[in-house]
Amino acid sequence: MAARLILHRSFSKDIFRLIAIAATVLPTRQYSSTSVLQRCDLKKPIKANNVCKTSTKYWYFTPSLKYSTDQDIELTWVDVGSTELKSMLDSGDIQLIDVREPQELIDEGIIHESAVNVPLGDVSEALTMTNEEFIATYGAPKPSVEDNNVVFHCRSGIRSRTAMALANEIGFKKVRHYYPGLLGWKEFQGSS
Repeated sequence: MAARLILHRSFSKDIFRLIAIAATVLPTRQYSSTSVLQRCDLKKPIKANNVCKTSTKYWYFTPSLKYSTDQDIELTWVDVGSTELKSMLDSGDIQLIDVREPQELIDEGIIHESAVNVPLGDVSEALTMTNEEFIATYGAPKPSVEDNNVVFHCRSGIRSRTAMALANEIGFKKVRHYYPGLLGWKEFQGSS
């Protein structure tokens, strides 16, 4: 599932960054309009239900990253579903990063023993560490910016989407996220 958040070139980088990060934590499986930002008053706060009311019309938008700066750089978020995640885990071709807090792993369990726990608040710092520092801190090799098998996950998919946006900002353009999260994984395991 991919979508776009388009920002006009005249937006300052700070406004762009705030909107891009804020958009990552909002529900995104509604309807979309590529011109929604032209119809919305960006001076008003973005509400949790992700709806922008203009006149009598409501516009839902599904954020992704379409950076409009001096040059356009498109970053597409790619969701990983339960079947694909299971296939990646079975093949061993995955670098699964759990962005929940350590206590959540104890309380709620894990998806797979190979997952590396990097809490969301530490993602930016962790991905800028050297490989040696990452290994010393997290007990696993640091993903490379070129790796296409890095998958973030959390409890329900919101924090993992934010982690993916942070990783994209650092230069990890091929990272993905498991959108159902641990809750979806438990449901998937129960149904299979």
